[in-house]
Amino acid sequence: MASKAQQKTNNTAKIVLIVGLSIIAVLLVLTLVWMLTSYFTFNKYVDAIKERGAENWTDTASSSYGFDKTRYQYFIGRPSWLSWSGNLVISMPSESISEALALYPDGVNAKVSGGKVIEYTADITTTSIQGSSVRTIVYYIKVDKNGNYISTTNEDSERALEVYQAHSANIKNLVHKINSIWGFTD
Repeated sequence: MASKAQQKTNNTAKIVLIVGLSIIAVLLVLTLVWMLTSYFTFNKYVDAIKERGAENWTDTASSSYGFDKTRYQYFIGRPSWLSWSGNLVISMPSESISEALALYPDGVNAKVSGGKVIEYTADITTTSIQGSSVRTIVYYIKVDKNGNYISTTNEDSERALEVYQAHSANIKNLVHKINSIWGFTD
């Protein structure tokens, strides 16, 4: 017959094992739900680009990226573990390194209404070289589903509007392209 101390040790070990297995089971179920409702849903965005004749396409566990025949660059960032939002990025072909333009739906789930994107962020990066120093400025500008500027209340809104006006044709082009490729149209 086992001593009381030995029985207590056995009971503690059983409790630790049950709690540990329960935690693992909960994490496995959560991961399965996440994979089905978030991670795998981004495959349709990758497929839409591949159907358009993607070139130099790279697929990894966390992202997919490449170019289409017109040299637009695409990046699909799948959600991180237990996150329900990823990134869809489209960048214009650029003749120089001094300017790049990317457009992406804000938190694919957060800014979508009835399956339709209602707001984007235009990410405009400018780089200038002055002597031996490089200066890079990134502007994040909110635009609606048609590519129109959405005013903000921060102190940079006047400069953001100027940058938007300088790039509005390209932004509207990207909005149209992203809407047509990924089906975010009304």
